[in-house]
Amino acid sequence: MIFVVTTGTKIVDIQGNEIINNLRNENVSRCMLWLENMRRQGLLGASAEQKALGASSGFVSPDQAFVDGNLLFLGMDPSWTYPSAKEALDKKGIENDIKFLPFPGDELSDKYYSGIDTFGYLIPSGAPNVKGAVDWINLNRIEEIDEVNIAKYKAEAISTEKTYYPKCSNAECGDTSDSHDDKGRHIYTDEENQLGISVCPSCGTARKEKYKAVWSEEQYDLYQEMMSTDGRFTMLFDHCYGFGDDISRLFDGDESLLDSPLWEDLNFTSLVESKNSVLEGYLNHYRDIMRKNAEGELVTYPVENS
Repeated sequence: MIFVVTTGTKIVDIQGNEIINNLRNENVSRCMLWLENMRRQGLLGASAEQKALGASSGFVSPDQAFVDGNLLFLGMDPSWTYPSAKEALDKKGIENDIKFLPFPGDELSDKYYSGIDTFGYLIPSGAPNVKGAVDWINLNRIEEIDEVNIAKYKAEAISTEKTYYPKCSNAECGDTSDSHDDKGRHIYTDEENQLGISVCPSCGTARKEKYKAVWSEEQYDLYQEMMSTDGRFTMLFDHCYGFGDDISRLFDGDESLLDSPLWEDLNFTSLVESKNSVLEGYLNHYRDIMRKNAEGELVTYPVENS
């Protein structure tokens, strides 16, 4: 789906009161057949070595992805895969200059389109503390958009300063000060952290350093732009996963419209011919809901057969 979106076309789109099925759209077909051809050339999926370590045909975890040198790109969200992949390489002592970039822009599209997911909270009808829920939602939003927080998170991400575990690593520390846990291990105070204390003041054990994947400023700024609607990317959300399990299952798993042409010996064109009418049947259900609501009848899922 993330590749299809780069064409500027959503597989399932909603425009006004219309639900549009684009399975047979030329952009969708062009993109899916291109990916299908990449698989046939052996350019997509896990290697035999990666499968032996537990990878599925279509998924390689980021901590496995690059350690054997058989993968060039991992098409996943860099917010967690970049630190995970870098940590795996660093801890194995593999010299690396790992980076990420946006999915390629489609050469035939008019803009640089990028797929994006949506996230939010719902407040149930009859909730006893609506104000508390609204405050929580606002708090989360403020944390994301507050300029002080933004600067703080960036400084932490690109900082090369060493970070340490908050407690002494010596199980026999025996600290008797006011700052220790229930096992007698010294807990470093804020003052000690600010002073850069590197050995336990109680037992003299050297502090245990935490591993940290350091982001370059270039990569951090790029990721922020990739998640922003104010940059060079035009964000699209594809509704093919936004209706319910029946529709989602058409696009995920065995004999699915999007996964199977990439990871199995199945043809996208044939899959569309066999599943398009099924998708239309499901979408008609939601079209009926939208039509009745547009006519002033309050209808929610499910619609009763009449």
